Amino acid sequence: MAEARQPLWRKVPISSSLINPYRIVIVMRLVILAFFFRFRILTPAYDAYPLWLISVICEIWFALSWILDQFPKWLPITRETYLDRLSIRFEREGEPNQLSPVDVFVSSVDPLKEPPIITANTVLSILSVDYPVEKVTCYVSDDGASMLLFDCLAETSEFARRWVPFCKKYSIEPRAPEYYFNEKIDYLKDKVEPTFVKERRSMKVIFKDMIIFFGFVFLIFGFVWINNLIKCLQRKLVLYKCLCISFSITEDKLKSKCFHKLKIEYEHVISSFMCLYQ
Repeated sequence: MAEARQPLWRKVPISSSLINPYRIVIVMRLVILAFFFRFRILTPAYDAYPLWLISVICEIWFALSWILDQFPKWLPITRETYLDRLSIRFEREGEPNQLSPVDVFVSSVDPLKEPPIITANTVLSILSVDYPVEKVTCYVSDDGASMLLFDCLAETSEFARRWVPFCKKYSIEPRAPEYYFNEKIDYLKDKVEPTFVKERRSMKVIFKDMIIFFGFVFLIFGFVWINNLIKCLQRKLVLYKCLCISFSITEDKLKSKCFHKLKIEYEHVISSFMCLYQ
């Protein structure tokens, strides 16, 4: 009971040699600010008095907001937390778990700019956090409504059924599988369980299969995307020809303009697709 009553955090004092120089800078800025406002108020612009008054009011407002922002920096507080005491206080034997549920939201917009493998690693690291599994919920908000991301996350959820228990069983760090398997460290260090090597190899094979699935989905969606874009560019070419007839533009000028625009768009498409595939 005595351990459960211990504080969950404590304040860590900051050395005065670190904070005093910044405090001196704040005082110097306040003095300069006072001289500045004295000059601004004592020298009004009578030929444009309303504009001068508005500008002074705005400057005073910004100065007050800056002063309010300096209060936490004048006396910063650093805390040290004790996660083991959190478990002792709220996860007692024979009693229901009293830890609060945690909801984590992950946002995504465009799978071209943010590959789904990054989102998948983020989701997997959240789900495998050192916290009761039933208390953690991860939501993915896809503003682009991409079926590519949906299929990849469906495969990620299947992989999470194996990855999360593996991380909790062997205290794996880091818990994003891509970074864990790419680390050049001795993964046998401090691992005495005889089944660890076998399970790790199995997990790595499953993760590689998931990466291959991601690449296959990328390939399918990439070809569909390029095909639709080619059709769009062909429609633009027809539109350019119609403009040529309407405004009597010569065919050579039309070809040169269309070729230049199409070349730029095709280069952008190919570069985007190559970045996505890599």
